[in-house]
Amino acid sequence: MSCRVIGRTVEAEMLKHLCGMAAARGLPQAARPLCPSARNQLVKDLYSSFDFVLVEDQAGTTIWEYDLVRKRAVRNNMIAASAEAAAEPAELVVVPAASAG
Repeated sequence: MSCRVIGRTVEAEMLKHLCGMAAARGLPQAARPLCPSARNQLVKDLYSSFDFVLVEDQAGTTIWEYDLVRKRAVRNNMIAASAEAAAEPAELVVVPAASAG
């Protein structure tokens, strides 16, 4: 993932999509690896920030799991809030015309 998109909620959409695919296949959890490198330091806390649980650590390479049965789906709060706001009817503001006189 490009550093230009991290923090703009693309990572939330990616995890939401991956967890949705795992759930559609009937899997009880989604597991994701993270291999340490200089290039992925920006995402070293990504899985924990979305409530994934560290289940394995071998020489810095970690495996993170998300329980699809007990936890709610991964949610992208920014996109969800935008979608909810777009679904609300816009408030109509009527401004009286200036009276001639």
